[in-house]
Amino acid sequence: ETGFVLAVGFGESFADLNCLSCDSIRGRGGTLAPDLSWEGSQVQPRWLASFLRNPDTIRLNLVERMPKFRLSESEAAALARQIELLLADDSISRLTRSYPSWKGDSREGKRLYAERGCGACHQSGAEGGSIGPELTHVGSRLTSGWIFSWLKNPQKYRPDTVEPNHGFSDAEAAALTAYLSGWSSLKPRLPAERLIQLGVPPGPAIGECLSRLRAARVDGETHSIE
Repeated sequence: ETGFVLAVGFGESFADLNCLSCDSIRGRGGTLAPDLSWEGSQVQPRWLASFLRNPDTIRLNLVERMPKFRLSESEAAALARQIELLLADDSISRLTRSYPSWKGDSREGKRLYAERGCGACHQSGAEGGSIGPELTHVGSRLTSGWIFSWLKNPQKYRPDTVEPNHGFSDAEAAALTAYLSGWSSLKPRLPAERLIQLGVPPGPAIGECLSRLRAARVDGETHSIE
C-alpha cells in the first residue's frame, strides 16, 4: 500500500472507466498498460484529449489496445485537464514552460539520434524498431520538459524501463529535445491497422518491407512514409 489517494472527482472518473485495471499510478493498478504517474507532465493536453477520444497505438508490436470509451469532446478535455493538474511533476512542468530559454541545437540532436542508434528501438514513419514507443509525431505528443528529463535519466521515472541511460550532458539532452520536438510537423504515418491489411507485419520488419518506398497509396490517399 503506497498511501496514494486519487483526488475526489478525478478518482471517480478513473473508477468509472476502470483505468487502473490496466494502467498504474504510483504503485497502484495494473501492469498491462503504461504507468501514468507523471502523465500530466509527460504528454501535451491537446494530444491527450484527442487520444482519450480515439486511442491509437504507440507501440506497434503490442496486441493489446486501449478501448474506446466514447467520451464526448468536453469529457475528454476535462479528464485531460485533471491529468495535467494532478498527475504532474512540478520540475518537469517548469522545464516545459521555460523551454525557449534552454532550447538546444536540433542539428546536433539529429547527429546524436543517429550516433546513439535510437532508431534501432524507436520507429519513425516506416523506419526503425518497435521495442520502444513510436516517435513519428512525438513532438506533438510529449512535452519538451519530459523529453529532456527522460533522456537525462529514464530510470528515475520508470526503474524497470529498458531505455538505456546514455549519460547525456544537459547540452546533449537539450539538442535531442529540440530535434524530437520538431517531429510534430511530419506527414502522417500509415496506421498500424492499414499496414497489417497491406501485408506489412508490425514491428521492426515494417522498415525492411517499406524502405524502398517513399509513399503508399491507400484508400485513394497518399500517405508519406518519409
